[in-house]
Amino acid sequence: MTEFKKHLTFKILTNLVKIPVNLTLNALFPRLLGPVNYGNFDFLYDSATKVIGFFDTGSSIAFYTRLSQNHDDRLLIKFYWWVVALLTSTYFLFVFGAGIFGYTDSVWPNQSFYFVVLSAVLGVLTFLSSTVILIMDASNLTVRSEKVRMAQLVISLVIYGFIFLVFKKIDLSYFFYIQSFLVIFLIGGCWWVLQRSRLSIFSTEKLTKPLIKEFGAYFWKFSNPLLVYSIVSLLVGVGARWILQQYGGSIQQAYFGLASKIGSFVLLFTTALMPLLMREFSKLFGKNDMPGLSRLYVLSFKGLYIISMYISVLVFF
Repeated sequence: MTEFKKHLTFKILTNLVKIPVNLTLNALFPRLLGPVNYGNFDFLYDSATKVIGFFDTGSSIAFYTRLSQNHDDRLLIKFYWWVVALLTSTYFLFVFGAGIFGYTDSVWPNQSFYFVVLSAVLGVLTFLSSTVILIMDASNLTVRSEKVRMAQLVISLVIYGFIFLVFKKIDLSYFFYIQSFLVIFLIGGCWWVLQRSRLSIFSTEKLTKPLIKEFGAYFWKFSNPLLVYSIVSLLVGVGARWILQQYGGSIQQAYFGLASKIGSFVLLFTTALMPLLMREFSKLFGKNDMPGLSRLYVLSFKGLYIISMYISVLVFF
């Protein structure tokens, strides 16, 4: 519990820095891109993350939960990388299939296929970075992962601040390139930390058939009940943005996207702390310590609720 408090404190402190930095970046992006390009970027990137989330169907949660109970399980990590490869390959097939068969404009109204591909690459890179961060959080390397994320944020602020002061504007394609570079930097930094900690994320051990069956059964059992929920979430989430893009256009999409970003700051603390809580819940559940799990849930629920309400009042005014 002492280690949990240390990680929790560090998360809170780093988020006190992240909030103003993120606010500054989200104030710069619409000015750098302009309403139309900002709307196009937000629509494409939001669609990419939601579709990848649909293909994920809770498998990342299942992976994190099991790895938190035994963070030395290198074969589980190896198996999940194959799951990630399957998910990302399926998504790219979907994107290029739409392009080949001429459905790009139907799926992404008034969007260039080139930008659709760039958003797909950025979405996949984001998914890979979140996977690496899950491994670090499950391996009790939260403090180091937060340092890498802080470095990425500072570099982002320097790059976009320089572009804004010198050039005032940026082309959408270059914006995608910079965003992809920043995510690759995050992945590389986390991988370097894992290597320094002597934790390999690419095990050389072979997966046996019994293990493959065991892991496959576990992931299916965990994700199967979430399938209907994922389908409904995809239809509602992507459908709402599609309708707005189809009938409102890119400028209205930009206003909605900016408003969503502002609203997301209310949950910035809670979303940052949830992986830590999930890790502790998994450990306590693995030990069958239900009273301890219940106490931690009640304490965390009240604390996160109060923090979210406080931030929401500040954002409202």
